[in-house]
Amino acid sequence: PSNVISSWIAHFVNIGSLETWGDDLEINYNTRVMDHRAGLRVLGTYQPHLIYREEGNDVYDLAGVANGPTPITATPSVRVTAIGTLGITQQLTMNVTERWRNPMKLTGNTTGVYAGNVFVPNHVNAVGYTDLNFDYQFGGLGNVAAFLNIANVFNTTQPAATLTINQTGPSPGFASSDDAVGRYFLVGFRAKF
Repeated sequence: PSNVISSWIAHFVNIGSLETWGDDLEINYNTRVMDHRAGLRVLGTYQPHLIYREEGNDVYDLAGVANGPTPITATPSVRVTAIGTLGITQQLTMNVTERWRNPMKLTGNTTGVYAGNVFVPNHVNAVGYTDLNFDYQFGGLGNVAAFLNIANVFNTTQPAATLTINQTGPSPGFASSDDAVGRYFLVGFRAKF
């Protein structure tokens, strides 16, 4: 019969997009304090926009948002890492690291509904974590070192940030960029041969 389909031609077209811009900053400073080596390194990231477009869905700005569509994870708009180093002795070095991110929105979807209302509050608190590391270089043994690392020294709890809903309301959760473990210790040795 006339007008019968004789073949199909299918092409995949990516009509979604992800667009972002921002700035990175790095500052390094080294000096001596009372004849001890000392240094400060600061790394900063400013990402004011992360525009997510997908055909058939709303356009979301996911910068500064704790929960985004898969595979988008937590995207703080400001992140800062500061590392202070002090050479206590010729062999013993101490590093203090501070990791911080700014407050975020719970979701970039302003039409999201829970119990008939927009997620309230649509806010996740800022958080910072402090790490401490000691490194001891053994003299006369080639390149051998022992280290002690205390991650999340103050056992800072990550702020709640979840959209998962159970029968009683949102269940506990956190932004994927936050520390989920709490304080922990690492002890070890490094050697180069």
